[in-house]
Amino acid sequence: PGVMWSTDVGSQRCVGCGLATLARLALILASNLQPTEAAAAEAFYSWLQEHCNAKGLEDTFVGSFGHEGSLLRGVGTSRSRRAGELVFCVSPKCGFLVPGAFTEAAKVREALSASEADVYPPDVRLAFRIAKELHKGPSSFYAHYLATLPTTDDYRKFHPAFMEGFANHWPKAFSYLGRVHGKAFKKEGAVAAALPTFDEFKLAYVHVRTRTFDGSGLLPLIDLLNTGPDSSLNLEPVYDPSVNLVCMQSLRELYAGEELLIDYAAAKEGPLGMFTIYGFALPATYYKDYVLSVDDLGCIAWKSTWPQRARPGRPERGQNLVRGFPESNSWCSGP
Repeated sequence: PGVMWSTDVGSQRCVGCGLATLARLALILASNLQPTEAAAAEAFYSWLQEHCNAKGLEDTFVGSFGHEGSLLRGVGTSRSRRAGELVFCVSPKCGFLVPGAFTEAAKVREALSASEADVYPPDVRLAFRIAKELHKGPSSFYAHYLATLPTTDDYRKFHPAFMEGFANHWPKAFSYLGRVHGKAFKKEGAVAAALPTFDEFKLAYVHVRTRTFDGSGLLPLIDLLNTGPDSSLNLEPVYDPSVNLVCMQSLRELYAGEELLIDYAAAKEGPLGMFTIYGFALPATYYKDYVLSVDDLGCIAWKSTWPQRARPGRPERGQNLVRGFPESNSWCSGP
């Protein structure tokens, strides 16, 4: 037996959760996660259950999955599922949300006063809040959640935000962050040691831009879900305001051990947009009908210096990366 779900989010019940948990642990051990990663995943799951009213965790697991020749950290199901079944749910109260997301009760508590917050865009205000939690370290309520997110060193291995010479979006964004960082935090009147550093603010902003869910902010576990071509997507989000839970529902039948994948709007974003935001794009065949834009042509010029800018070595697990993106994707190879 595993976790049995009713169609009503609020009345879900667990049958045989002990056996389900053993199955999940077995899949974690078989998924090539390092021991420290597996321990962090279990601590994160315990936090979700204790504080976030999470449902269905007994039948999901964090593991490593193959994507275009690389192993990426993601979330899988430890048992088979019917189409239309709720796979897992989390409460928005444990996320980092923009004002008004999901319910009035779930509004983000601004890092700045209301009058000051109006000066800054929502993504920057959200980065303020996350940076403050990063600065708290292990004492933060969100420490187990933040431990699942990439570090600056992780991002440096694959993300254009930390790659020299990539001109799309990030340089201007970081320049703006540099101008507002000291002004925003120093207005709180705290001693310098209690304020987030610029590097923490920068990391928090990259989290916001790369991990925001459906424009609402960051939601734990949901932001660990990977994506793929349309034919491989198997989850869609649903929200039940009566119990204030965001759930993932299966789009088709799922088999035990299968990775759970959601839509990143890859077709809408285009390959350059995907690479700029997430640090990867889908295989070139996905974009065979894509028309090159002016920004794409700029990517072609930047690509010519990729071998000198890219860091050598095998990509590590846990990174949302398709290896060899600039070399293998035909859209970035010129007219």
